Amino acid sequence: QNTHKQKRNNHANMRSSAKLRRACCLLIFVSLTWKGQWSTFATASRRATLLQLGSLTLSAPALAETPGMDVYFGQGCFWHVQRDMVQLESQLLDRKSGNDVTSIAGYAGGSTQGKKPVCYHNLNFPLRDYSRLGHAEAVKVSQVPEIQIGAFAKAYLDSVVSEQPAGRPDSQDVGAEYRAMIGLPGGANSTVFPDIVAANAGRLKLAVGQGSDPDTADTQVVWIYDSEQFPFYQAELYHQFHDDMGAKYPASYKSLKDGLLKKGRLQSVSWRIKHCRFRMLFIYDSFVEMFFGDCMMI
Repeated sequence: QNTHKQKRNNHANMRSSAKLRRACCLLIFVSLTWKGQWSTFATASRRATLLQLGSLTLSAPALAETPGMDVYFGQGCFWHVQRDMVQLESQLLDRKSGNDVTSIAGYAGGSTQGKKPVCYHNLNFPLRDYSRLGHAEAVKVSQVPEIQIGAFAKAYLDSVVSEQPAGRPDSQDVGAEYRAMIGLPGGANSTVFPDIVAANAGRLKLAVGQGSDPDTADTQVVWIYDSEQFPFYQAELYHQFHDDMGAKYPASYKSLKDGLLKKGRLQSVSWRIKHCRFRMLFIYDSFVEMFFGDCMMI
């Protein structure tokens, strides 16, 4: 009988010891796991965490609640760049209609003009010609959530890389006014610039722009501008949602202009300065387009 009691006590002790060992193991596991997670969060940058979140598909309300910033991109003629950015807004930000799309064609990267006008090439008002002012053609996308900056940058940089060394699709896009560039608040000092560096993955040289910088064709360079120092200037209305030289875009794309006008995101660019008006004649693809207008105070 004593022997049976002793065996039961031994079994009870063994079970208690086993429970204690399991409890100790669980405690050690939790401790190590927490320590590892804390170390990860302590050493990982906020930007890396946001990039991981950015890889997820977020709903429109969720995107609307995240911090955003205005960013502009340039590479060749702004007609095709605007089309690319509209498609990215649709895919990444669920912006599909003229009420939601924000991509606007314009000029940036040159000398700051404040509220002075910036115009397309013209003969009667050359001093406000964007190329003479050191600007390049660009497209601004408004309120891009910070968690999607890397995705926008990657798509843009992939496009730039695809044109190396073959050159830009349109052989006429030659000169500093067609240089590759990205503009964002803070430029290379922005908190989201590491996302752009990661998206580039060492393929191109991201160089800090000084304003009125040279062309980037065949150089592997993309100029990075602080958009607060080198702001964006909207281009004339006839440049918005325009067919590219080698592509005709659908009517649904072109109709986005009306939505942006109604929302006030696009401003009319037909105005006068000291009653100086000019006439511009564009000849391409066997078509002739004539525009009347002048520069806008923006």
